[in-house]
Amino acid sequence: MAFYLALEDCTGQQVAELWLGHRDRSYIMADGGYCPVFQQVAWCWECRTFVAAEKLRDLSEIDADEAQARKEHGWFQDTLRGPNDVQPWLMKNTEFLFAEQLAGYARQRAWRRSRQSPPRCLECGSTRIEPMPRDLTNIRHPLTGMTLKLKNVCHASMAIHLLYTPEGERHVSREAPGT
Repeated sequence: MAFYLALEDCTGQQVAELWLGHRDRSYIMADGGYCPVFQQVAWCWECRTFVAAEKLRDLSEIDADEAQARKEHGWFQDTLRGPNDVQPWLMKNTEFLFAEQLAGYARQRAWRRSRQSPPRCLECGSTRIEPMPRDLTNIRHPLTGMTLKLKNVCHASMAIHLLYTPEGERHVSREAPGT
């Protein structure tokens, strides 16, 4: 699952298009497991365009996401145990999915603790990037100075799954999950 973004300048000319989607890019860990690559829009000085770049989440962000997931899981389980007489297989399945979600947070924490390099451009691997504001407002083109705006956003799949080393370099020797 990914989002297609297009940026245009004040004359209406498209200056960049890119895909962001942490489900379509993964780090391959030393144990063979996968960890999602969280992303942001950035200017890459090597590519000389706007790109998808790594977003290195703080441990506190990962912890907050896990706490929210635990809270939502508790609410969901309470709802399933209500007067609706839910099938036992649904309870078992949600427990399995929740265990997978918690394992994912553990992998994210392990990856983040070991990460040494700064965020990289996911196209060329350069660390010479400038992240854009999360809400993508008040963006100025680094070369022309023109104000940019978000032109298109749509939800889609990249139809490929890209792999990266834990340090954010493109990994080419293994297939991704589901390919």
